Amino acid sequence: MRTPCGLLLSLALATACSTSGPDTPGPGEPAPGSFFIDQVGLAPVDKVDLVFMVDNSSSMADKQKVLARTVPDLLTRLVDPDCVELDADGKVIEATRQRANGGACSAGLRREFRPLRDVHV
Repeated sequence: MRTPCGLLLSLALATACSTSGPDTPGPGEPAPGSFFIDQVGLAPVDKVDLVFMVDNSSSMADKQKVLARTVPDLLTRLVDPDCVELDADGKVIEATRQRANGGACSAGLRREFRPLRDVHV
């Protein structure tokens, strides 16, 4: 007699736990199945940390040479961005790209982005 009562009690408990009431959200809670996308404000970038992980194996020697040649150009472009012209959609017109060389841009051109002054490599 003890086993059927325990089984019946377990079955009743499992049924009670598996059924739930209406899925009504509490105050300030989203409805079930809904999702929200938070809009994040973007501040201008004023500092950059660059970390390079270099594979020192002999098979990567040619890639290390390419990296050694291109990193100075990357750093130069970050601290002295090119002068460009933007189209109506705000996209860069590549044909107008000019090196700023630390000076002001020509008429009708502007810096691609604000120069960075805090770069750590």
